[in-house]
Parts: sequence; structure tokens; C-alpha cells
Amino acid sequence: MNLDGGYGSFAMTDVNNSVNGSGMSKINGGTDLSLSAEWRPMPALEVAVDIETLLAYTSGNNYGADVDLSLPALWVGPSAYYVLPLNDQWDLRAGGGIGYVGLVSAQETIKGGGQYTAVDFSGSGFGARALVAADYYFTRHISLGLELGYRYAVINSFTKDGGAAVQKNDGGGDMSLDYSGLHSKLALGYWF
Repeated sequence: MNLDGGYGSFAMTDVNNSVNGSGMSKINGGTDLSLSAEWRPMPALEVAVDIETLLAYTSGNNYGADVDLSLPALWVGPSAYYVLPLNDQWDLRAGGGIGYVGLVSAQETIKGGGQYTAVDFSGSGFGARALVAADYYFTRHISLGLELGYRYAVINSFTKDGGAAVQKNDGGGDMSLDYSGLHSKLALGYWF
């Protein structure tokens, strides 16, 4: 089992274009937390099932109203890695995986002029990722690692208020949520 935490960059081009000039900050990245169940069927191969949160958020004042835009997503999928043991304490890993990515409790809240509005968003998509990692083993059961990688994860269209309308980008097409980008994480592992 690995518990990972770190920072990931997010492209979010459509969202950033829509908030450009509005007084809201752009989304360039966010917190990345994950839990992985890993298994090594042989010393050079590791397979895993990953559950990961991608926390994208922005806020600001848009035309006199305070706006909070929270776009958390959940990644679930399998991964496989080639493992190169350097010695009894160090391993290097390289590999990748595929995943399903979906919005979880995504919401925009607008407060101003005595009014409060909350809009819920939903949507999902698929992605892929690749990473390299170095793990240091304190004991046979406890490790600490550093992971660096790239994630491609795009939700090509999403709806608001239970599917009432597809969000549109500035060009009139479906707005996408792009969680693609580089990420780095610190991983604490416990091996049974």
C-alpha cells in the first residue's frame, strides 16, 4: 500500500480562458493525493490499482461578486511498473497506467449583493500517465519514495445542475476540463 501526496500542474485551458480578465485567478495546478494497492508478482514487475484525487480550485471577485470554483476529480485505474533494485535499500521504477477520471462534488458558488448561487457540475473521461520513481526502504515493510511523471486526463465535456446544459468554451464548442500536466509526489509505502 502506498499513500502519496504532492503537486500537479493542470492545463485547464478552457477554464482559464473563461476566467481571463474576470478578477479570478487561473488554475495552473493543485494538490494530488492518492492511495495505491501494489503487488509484485516478480522482483522486476509491479502492478497497482490507484485511486487519486486531483484538486483544482480558483476564486476571486468577478464583477462585484465573490466566486469560488472548485473542480475536484477522482482518478481510478490500473498501473504497471518495471522495477530495478539497486541494492537492499533502493529501487527505481518506471511505468505507467490508464484511468477513469470523473468530477466529484464540483461546484461554483457566487456570493454578492445579498444573493447566493451554487451550481453543481458533473462529467467524466479517460486518461493515461507515465512516471519514474525512486524508493528508499527503511525496513522490508516501510519505504519512502519520490515520483515524477506526466498525466494526460481530460474531461471533454461536462454539464451543470444535473445535466441541464453542456458548458461551452469561448469558441462555442464543448468546454473541457484538462487535468493534464507534470506532477511530483512524495510516497510513503507499507509492504505486507
